[in-house]
Amino acid sequence: MVKRGKGLEAFQQTVKGGLNAVVAAAVIALPLFYLLQSLYTFISGFMEFILLFFLFFIIVDSENLLYSVVVVLFSGALGVISFQSGVNQQFVLIPIFSGLFAVPGIYSILSTDFSIPEQDLPETSLLEFSGGGIAGAFAGLLAGTVPGIGAAVSTSFFTPLLDHSRKQFLAAMGAVNTSDIIFSILTLQIIGKARSGVSVAVKALSTPSTSQLLFLAALTVLSVILSASVAVKVSRKYHKIIEYLELQKVLYAVIATVLVSTFALTGFQGILVLCVSSLIGFAAVETDTRRSCMAVLIVPSIIFFAQISIFM
Repeated sequence: MVKRGKGLEAFQQTVKGGLNAVVAAAVIALPLFYLLQSLYTFISGFMEFILLFFLFFIIVDSENLLYSVVVVLFSGALGVISFQSGVNQQFVLIPIFSGLFAVPGIYSILSTDFSIPEQDLPETSLLEFSGGGIAGAFAGLLAGTVPGIGAAVSTSFFTPLLDHSRKQFLAAMGAVNTSDIIFSILTLQIIGKARSGVSVAVKALSTPSTSQLLFLAALTVLSVILSASVAVKVSRKYHKIIEYLELQKVLYAVIATVLVSTFALTGFQGILVLCVSSLIGFAAVETDTRRSCMAVLIVPSIIFFAQISIFM
């Protein structure tokens, strides 16, 4: 869409999805508050089979089963080894996800000598109903409660319910990232499990009380509403800044930031993890099996719930 001058419209679709997700999450959250504890207690007894189902779903839903299996095996091994290694476990996900997703994505843009054309100003309203936004809200519920299930996996699980338009998918991706935050905070309060970066940060401070949870939920809704309007206005200026700075220079700066932050937080071992995960990420990009990289979380989670001892 950026190539066709529709990049701002694409961004606006994700914002619209986030707004739809807030409404849907508010409706779902109340019954979930009373049901989640019992439901999680019930499914935790066979959580490894649920995760195994999603692992098979990733493979079967891929366009190339063989490549997907290979990426799943290497990503899963990376996760198992990294979480048992001497790398600072508080920050180990930084080199893992930077390598699997960020570095290969940046390189694919740099290798094509891509330049951003003039972008059209979108005319769609943020307040429109979006089926993708509602589907993304339920995908966020899945990502926010089931361990190891990321936004891409949970969203693709619900995409058969949508039409095949890019706009619906973008709305779903915007929705899943927004609702994931809401449901992961709710999950932290009810079952004491952190399922996102936000909930991990909250848990590092303290487990919120019910009143604090309600305050966080209200603050989330308010911040989404306010930031939606600001984000749309800023985005209309942002691509002008990128054009002025040149996209390639910005991307090189991003890679440098990834390297510096990885070394500062995880040392030389983290750099090694970054290199290995980047190789897997490159293979996933070349074979169009990037979702299979989520095995880096799913496989260790399966091993944990199945109580399998890997390292004696």
